[in-house]
Amino acid sequence: MTSSVAIATYNGEKFIAEQLNSIINQTVKPNQIVISDDNSSDNTIAIAEKILRNSGIEYIISINNPALKILKNFDKAFSLCTGDIIFPCDQDNVWKFNFIEKFIDKFENDPDIVYAFCNGIVTDEKLKYIKPTFSDEFMNMSNEDFFLNVFRSKFFPHGHTIAVKRDFVFRVIPSGFFYDEWLALCSGAVNKVGSIKDTLIYFRRHDSAATSAEKDNKRFSIRGLYSRTFDEHFSWAYHRYEAYKRFLEILSTEIKVSCIPEIKEHMLFCKCLDNIRNYNLIKREFELFKIYRSGLYEKYRGNRNSFILDALYLLHKIKS
Repeated sequence: MTSSVAIATYNGEKFIAEQLNSIINQTVKPNQIVISDDNSSDNTIAIAEKILRNSGIEYIISINNPALKILKNFDKAFSLCTGDIIFPCDQDNVWKFNFIEKFIDKFENDPDIVYAFCNGIVTDEKLKYIKPTFSDEFMNMSNEDFFLNVFRSKFFPHGHTIAVKRDFVFRVIPSGFFYDEWLALCSGAVNKVGSIKDTLIYFRRHDSAATSAEKDNKRFSIRGLYSRTFDEHFSWAYHRYEAYKRFLEILSTEIKVSCIPEIKEHMLFCKCLDNIRNYNLIKREFELFKIYRSGLYEKYRGNRNSFILDALYLLHKIKS
């Protein structure tokens, strides 16, 4: 099976060389490396070009001007891949030497799967060990539990830990979700997921990462919450509803029948939450409380703290 590595880059000069070197020195080398760059202002492309030119591996470097942002940047990288298996890749991690080999073995030994994920090691900026990426519980779960955990936003493998068959990627992307969550959801729904328990990647965490913990904390601060528009705060509900509609259309003949009732229930939840925008203050708060009391809120949105933040947000937006 042939393979393509899809890398989305943006101002990654600090770590890109280490990541690329870990890719080109694999025991099984990729057939193609694709870089979709979001108009970096540093030396990311110059560094990548020098390494790839001497690698002996086919490569493509595509620069987006204007920038596409992280979701569409990965979609662009995927679109340029020609290998049977696509490996999404961040610019700042490091692959173990047998990363590709283990995945190719998995797909060849289990030809029914369309998607596989491995475990990894979370590290600091200098690759110092922090913890495993996933617990044993997640690495050993059944396909049914995998789907339910992804669907309820309890868990999904990060993009840097996965590989997906190209024809499946091209069928289901784009979606409006983060690509890794969407691919996990779709592959789980058709019961074609494989897991590799080996720790095959160093997942580097640092302040300049696109999804750093510090940014996550700021995103959910009260000040950050109040600075959002209504659409920014609740737009995920609309996008999920539309994505699930597309999901059912694309996979209608393959999806497990047992999954359909829960999908439709989640669609109803998203629709109800999105409809809050059409109400006045009192009805907004009443409808939000009604959704919370139904049990669907905790199932698909979060705990009581999330509900309180949403209620405070709605109250603040009406007053302002």
